[in-house]
Amino acid sequence: AQAAGGEEEMLEDLQMQLVEAKLDAAQYAFEKEEAVQRLQSVQKKAEMSQGGGMKLAQQLTAMEVQP
Repeated sequence: AQAAGGEEEMLEDLQMQLVEAKLDAAQYAFEKEEAVQRLQSVQKKAEMSQGGGMKLAQQLTAMEVQP
């Protein structure tokens, strides 16, 4: 009877570890998704600032070329 009790306790411990591992995995997946979204936001801002700078340079060049 004691062996069965020990096995049940071990099984409960393993089940708890599994639950904790799944929670950790979900947390890491959430943090990864947040990081990806922040990266995409920064990339969009960089593209906009580079594109805006290029457009401004083109406009200034066009103004300089005009007689």
